[in-house]
Amino acid sequence: MYQDKVNQWLNEEKCEPTPTQVKLINAISQYHPSHFLTVQLPLNWRNGGLDKYNAKLKAVIKRFQKCLRPNHWNKKPLPMICIAEKNSWFGYHFHILIYNCKYTTEQLQGALDRTEYDLRLTHQTFELEPITFTPEHLFFYCVKQIKTEHDIKGRLSTTTTIFNIPEKKQQKWCAQQVKPQSKFVKWVKRFVLKPLFIVCLWYQIATLPIRLNIANYKPDYLINSIAIT
Repeated sequence: MYQDKVNQWLNEEKCEPTPTQVKLINAISQYHPSHFLTVQLPLNWRNGGLDKYNAKLKAVIKRFQKCLRPNHWNKKPLPMICIAEKNSWFGYHFHILIYNCKYTTEQLQGALDRTEYDLRLTHQTFELEPITFTPEHLFFYCVKQIKTEHDIKGRLSTTTTIFNIPEKKQQKWCAQQVKPQSKFVKWVKRFVLKPLFIVCLWYQIATLPIRLNIANYKPDYLINSIAIT
């Protein structure tokens, strides 16, 4: 559980966040992430510098998005922030904060399982948990190695940078993703608009033969005139 890790780290370090970390924590808090994902790449993937790790993470994220949203994975991907953290021995692992408003934990875990199968990753690659503990402590834990603005380079990436979403579309897209639909809107879509669409579609199909007969109907005088000519 991430709660135990965060509490243990806070008790051992007993440090205050730097001004850069405070800015990052405040920026992350505005989006209200719902899930915390830790990514530990397999040993045969751990080589090279941070740039290579980021390239491999992008491949993993793109596969995960494709498994989660097959039709719109590259146009409207699930928003997330990826933070690279150096391991105590060698290589890097990643803390990912997911901004989710409509997928359940089971659906996210299912997409991660398919990603593991497609990329032939180990079962220890992903660790997904919903955020229920004090989020500010978790955000501080995620950015604990980013103490100055110089440390941000290469350590921080978002879905918009991974998928190269333009700035104007990024603002509109993030606003749509962050604001969850109200229960009333969901109720109207489910019990009003969806049944209405089905009724209209059924009516169009049921009246199709009648409308075809009307379109092919010709008056007697028009038929006689055609026969005379």
